[in-house]
Amino acid sequence: NVNVKAASGSATPTGNVVLQASPATTIPVNAPLTLASGSASASLTNLPGGSYQMIAQYGGDGNFASSSSTPVSLTVTPEASSTALGYIYSAASSFPKGQVPFGGSVIVTAMPASLATKTTGVATGTVTFTDTVGPTTATAILDSNGIAAWKPQNLAIGAHSITATYSGDASYTTSTS
Repeated sequence: NVNVKAASGSATPTGNVVLQASPATTIPVNAPLTLASGSASASLTNLPGGSYQMIAQYGGDGNFASSSSTPVSLTVTPEASSTALGYIYSAASSFPKGQVPFGGSVIVTAMPASLATKTTGVATGTVTFTDTVGPTTATAILDSNGIAAWKPQNLAIGAHSITATYSGDASYTTSTS
């Protein structure tokens, strides 16, 4: 939560205040906050993990000039993540769910997300897939939707236990499916 107050010794400033983060972020934090009785509040809920210097900039009004606050340090720590594992087998078959015919092509997918909300932000980084049969490992980079994919080659006949381990990033901790 951010609280801003524009003050003067003789009267109450009106207008807007804009918040700016340094280093800059792709998440907009600079939407104007309208002053009410010289104050404004906002909740920054989707700022990526990292350390920032936050500045409030007052735009001025007919009586008061524009001004900027001194920087305030803000650190957003990574939140816990959970990694969901799935697979895609596109050929039509009569095999039960969870079974792929020998020689069939399968794509294993993993998607890390916030453990708390499952909806905020998109994870970045890598996922390491491990198949206990073999054992086989492969590392894939998360795409712009926060999904990693692995297409294992020549799966051996039998049951496979595949896990996905997410590397973590500035906003999300590591997790394993």
